[in-house]
Amino acid sequence: FLLCRHTDTYQVSLFYFEAFFAEVWYHSYAREVDFIRGFTERDILEPYISEISIESLHASASEGKL
Repeated sequence: FLLCRHTDTYQVSLFYFEAFFAEVWYHSYAREVDFIRGFTERDILEPYISEISIESLHASASEGKL
């Protein structure tokens, strides 16, 4: 788990695995997961860029820390 962001309706959690990222979209009012998306494209990380350093993630993964 890396971090969370919020929209009007969703809590979106970002996870990082060795080769990809995943978002889990949790509907706050319905209290259920509506969507899970795995991806490798960095452009999808745009909403998170101010909060995370992609370079440090790759360094940590190379060192086996993630």
